[in-house]
Amino acid sequence: MPSLPMFKTGTPMKRLLPIFLSFVALLSSSLALSAEPAKAAQPMAVLISADWCMNCKIIKPKLEEAYKGFEGKINFASLDVTNDKTFFKSKQQAFALGVPQLLAGSVSTGWVALFDRQGKQVGRLMQDMSVEDMQKALKALVAK
Repeated sequence: MPSLPMFKTGTPMKRLLPIFLSFVALLSSSLALSAEPAKAAQPMAVLISADWCMNCKIIKPKLEEAYKGFEGKINFASLDVTNDKTFFKSKQQAFALGVPQLLAGSVSTGWVALFDRQGKQVGRLMQDMSVEDMQKALKALVAK
């Protein structure tokens, strides 16, 4: 079966693919910088994590305990940046949540961004916090 001429090595299609992919990357990064955080009925807590992250291994059990009692009061989300595939999915999820800035530029893992109902980031939960301190921060978030 003869190959299609447009897919032969050195054809315009193969030369244009890197240019097209660069354009898509540029467009998505510029959209991330200009996107506004979404206003929501509930405040939001967004974990940035990766399988290889030691801080994530410390914070996750604390979060499970701290989140108890806040179901239905806070929208909990997690953005996984373990590898390129999960990072791409998480970028899409971040856009849908209205928080693309969390995955713009260099990304740190093992922490939770707290957003009020207006979509403004108002705090963080970190791995070195106690469960009680995390619960206090969540109570304050709900009260805003």
